[in-house]
Amino acid sequence: MATIIDHLETDHWNFAGLLKILERELDHIAALAEPDYTLMSLILDYLLTYPDQVHHPKEDLTYQMLLRKLPDIRDSLDDLEHEHIVLATLTREFSNKLRDVVAGEAVMREDLLNAGRGFVDTYKNHMLNENTGVFKLARQHLPALDLDTLMGEFDLQSDSLRAGDPGGRFERLLATIRDGAG
Repeated sequence: MATIIDHLETDHWNFAGLLKILERELDHIAALAEPDYTLMSLILDYLLTYPDQVHHPKEDLTYQMLLRKLPDIRDSLDDLEHEHIVLATLTREFSNKLRDVVAGEAVMREDLLNAGRGFVDTYKNHMLNENTGVFKLARQHLPALDLDTLMGEFDLQSDSLRAGDPGGRFERLLATIRDGAG
């Protein structure tokens, strides 16, 4: 049976695929080529919703269980939780700039590129910190039963990318990642 860490790592794999797509589209902008603004907006919409509603609460419960076993990691966990706040802010800022561009408002290309690249770099570094730090510790120090208990707290089909997106809202993202464009 998959553990919550398996699901969190799958989320990170999906997020990394989406970030690669954003990087490709930002490269188009930098080269003065036309990016796929619709795809970029869809990615940001997903990253504004799913992480805060589903992914981060899973991490928070895992962090709480791990903290009971390893109280010395409190500062590291506090740093990661602060990064979640920073990421939410950067996501909204980049999304707002992108929305302005799509609406035909004047946005400096460099401002959009800086917002996008700062967002992508911060997100990638945050996931690397979690993957090599807290996720690794959770696998080492939390028994499978504890992880199974955490799994019961969540509807694992709530990730549209993993569940096949029955409403179709993020179907294009799933197809793009599966086709290797991510």
